Amino acid sequence: MQKKVLIIGYGYVGQKLAEILLKDNYKVFAIKRQKILNNHEVSTIYSPIEKLSPEDIPNDLTYVFYLLSATEYSEEAYNFAYKHCLERTYQLIKKQANIKRFIFCSSTSIYEKVDGSWCDEYSVTNPSAFPGKTMLAAENFIFSQKLPAVSVRLSGIYGPNRARIIENVRKNKPSFSDSYTNRIHRDDAARALYHLMKLKNPLQVYLATDSYPEKQKNIEMWLASVLNIKLKNIATEDNSKRNKTNKRLRNKNLLESGFKFNFPNYKKGLLDILSQEDP
Repeated sequence: MQKKVLIIGYGYVGQKLAEILLKDNYKVFAIKRQKILNNHEVSTIYSPIEKLSPEDIPNDLTYVFYLLSATEYSEEAYNFAYKHCLERTYQLIKKQANIKRFIFCSSTSIYEKVDGSWCDEYSVTNPSAFPGKTMLAAENFIFSQKLPAVSVRLSGIYGPNRARIIENVRKNKPSFSDSYTNRIHRDDAARALYHLMKLKNPLQVYLATDSYPEKQKNIEMWLASVLNIKLKNIATEDNSKRNKTNKRLRNKNLLESGFKFNFPNYKKGLLDILSQEDP
């Protein structure tokens, strides 16, 4: 009998995760707000999670992934996605007896370091901005439930059709930021989630990020040399409202669990994206 997996939040990472699961003969169900051109092998429920009832959820699930994202960068949207909808999810699945693990996609926004210091799963988390506070509260909620849960703190996700730094360098609009940045390729993010689903006796929390944090300006300069672009020595003004951090993330626990990156650093990942572009 095929084991059943439910993906809540069937977006950029979720769709790649579904591909991996299907190749391993899992029966994949997904919940998504809006209709898309979908893999017909994935049974997709197109509905906001808050409008579903337990009868809408497939029976006999073995694993549940919560990959839902906020619809916008606001405190209200974050609370809706990571509090209201998360609590509703647990109500929808609470009577299911065969779920082995609930895998929650968290964020490294819970670390608000600004001095470039290193962080891991054991570092102090005391966020003051709403993204980190909301994520930390969500983690505390899932760990308070009876269902075994793993929280995967993903760093910045990039990949095919999502590598803004390439576009910025091509437009000669670098940030020249001296802050460290951390990232994980979309394919590795999906593979890490799958790996932690199957892992025996996992830890509660894992940092999912590649092995080479780097200052943003160094990535931009390296990329400019690859693209043969001479960058103007003028930093682009950043009008973003997002909370600024400067930190380096360790992935030691993920590596020690046996996970191997396909894209262990930004150079390999960005070169792969460039290689797939049309000539």
